[in-house]
Amino acid sequence: MVDAVVSNTIVDKTCGFESRPRHQIQRCASMIKGLGIDVVEVSRIERALENPRFLLRILTENELQSPMTTARIAGRWAAKEAVAKAIPQIRRWHEVEVENDAEGKPAFVFQNPPEGIVHLSISHERGIACAVVVWERP
Repeated sequence: MVDAVVSNTIVDKTCGFESRPRHQIQRCASMIKGLGIDVVEVSRIERALENPRFLLRILTENELQSPMTTARIAGRWAAKEAVAKAIPQIRRWHEVEVENDAEGKPAFVFQNPPEGIVHLSISHERGIACAVVVWERP
């Protein structure tokens, strides 16, 4: 948050600097490093489920243990697509799994965790599932 702009100089105490010319401003430590979003029609996943290998291809063994509706599977698909867009090092479905905490909030479990914090939001409504991933630098 910028506290003030005074004659081409920014004053912002939240990022640890008092004031500097605009061209010398460095980003805050919690800068976004990657952003990914994916949207999928649940009916597309429903058709893919006709192939018995589909779930084995996209879900990890732990994910397969949880009972899932087609909409929930579509949400997992969208989450894995979105994380691959946010973090280019993620190249295979099984490098990351989606789990829910006690309150139901989704989160990633990585085989090789990236540096920083990865945020995940999944939603599904009226035949559409979507996911948004934000990767913050440490």
